Amino acid sequence: MTHAPDQPSAAVQNIIFLLLPEYSMIALMSAIEALRISNRVHGQQLYQWQLISETNEPVAASNGMPLVPDSSIHEIKAEQVDRFFVCASYHPDSTCSPAVINWLKTVSRKAGIIGAMCTGSYLLARAGLLNGHRATIHWEAIPAFIEEFPQVQITEEIFEVDGRLCTCAGGTSSLDLFLYLIQQDYGKELALGVCDQFINHRIREPSDRQRLQLSQRLSLYNPKLIKVITLMEQSLDDPLTPTELADRCYISVRQMERLFKAHLHQSPNAYYLQLRLDRARQLLQQSDMALISVATACGFNSLAHFSRSYKNHFLCSPSQDRLIQSGK
Repeated sequence: MTHAPDQPSAAVQNIIFLLLPEYSMIALMSAIEALRISNRVHGQQLYQWQLISETNEPVAASNGMPLVPDSSIHEIKAEQVDRFFVCASYHPDSTCSPAVINWLKTVSRKAGIIGAMCTGSYLLARAGLLNGHRATIHWEAIPAFIEEFPQVQITEEIFEVDGRLCTCAGGTSSLDLFLYLIQQDYGKELALGVCDQFINHRIREPSDRQRLQLSQRLSLYNPKLIKVITLMEQSLDDPLTPTELADRCYISVRQMERLFKAHLHQSPNAYYLQLRLDRARQLLQQSDMALISVATACGFNSLAHFSRSYKNHFLCSPSQDRLIQSGK
């Protein structure tokens, strides 16, 4: 069963979306709607698609809405797959079954395009398909991904195309990736026509930022303060001292402290600690890293210091928080 208009075409591209529990609905639908609108704007069927899963059971997205797959991975032969995309979101490690990984390895030998949305890149990496290649993933999952897959050239682009590997950061970035693929298949005019139908102002480039700029996120416009915070974010695993931060930004420690108090109502040390603890929480939620490894990756010299700081900030221990976030 496909979900595209039933018009014959010699050039129909068959695209398979592998749904993993808690996949991103907005990423999936942005991609499918781009394909549907391409068919409509062009006037004939260019694309058709199928939804598959590990079993034939409905798969719930991260918003709780389930979709019924057309078939399972056990019913799809490798030679039937032109292009496939792994759709995931939260807790990709818990849905990374041996059967799924084996299927990915098998179909990747035949498929023209191997793709992933959001944390679907995690499964491609687990299958060894991203080794030595550029790829992207949702910004929230990047720290844990880097720790687990250092052999992958992970970037913060909204989407990456490296040969036949196509990955995107999730959310609306899947629309940008598919507009790019449509343009490669049938030209810029069709891609722009699809973009217009989405009431989208432009086709974003891969280099567009995943996140708002720091100044916009924090409503800060002091260049010295922004530079200090940028240095902090780049040095979470090996924290810089107040003197090192101030020297690199060509200000005094006292001036830096005044800036933090005036704009963020806390000291530089307190803000830096908060950044490191927020990163630790991301690693706890997005990976199965040991607590001591998380502590080290966030600049803590001992597990005791890390646990004490974490509990003071989040009101629960790291291990308790991991259990809470996993729903166990």
